Amino acid sequence: GTPRAPGNAAGSSPPRPPAGTLRPVHPLLEQLAALVRNERSSDKNVPTLHEAERVCRVLRGVRATFCKSGKDRTGMAVTLEQSRMVGSLFGYRDLSDEDLLAMANVMRVRGTRIMVAEKNIGRPVYSFNALQVRFLPQLFRPPSEA
Repeated sequence: GTPRAPGNAAGSSPPRPPAGTLRPVHPLLEQLAALVRNERSSDKNVPTLHEAERVCRVLRGVRATFCKSGKDRTGMAVTLEQSRMVGSLFGYRDLSDEDLLAMANVMRVRGTRIMVAEKNIGRPVYSFNALQVRFLPQLFRPPSEA
């Protein structure tokens, strides 16, 4: 038979590159890889989350966002993603953060996520306290009327 390189038997993975060497990245994942490589642990990683959402949609994959009760952080993330998707579906691929937030806030106040909050706590409000809101990224903050 054909000689094989050591450690590369039929059905096994290709050999690992030397330590410190980056593997090539598929073009679809280049932006996501760059965001992951360049983020700091103190970052809120919102662009990374947005890019991961985009990659999942392109691949027709599944992605989940949830918090302990499924109402507060989840509601903020889901409505933001829905806003991005609506913009994309209607040809507005590069909506400003202000436009995304305005669209998301309509859903946060009048959409199904506030109903989930009401089912969980008996009132149609998100349960963030003032300190939590201060530490949320701007796009993930609940509207004042919710």
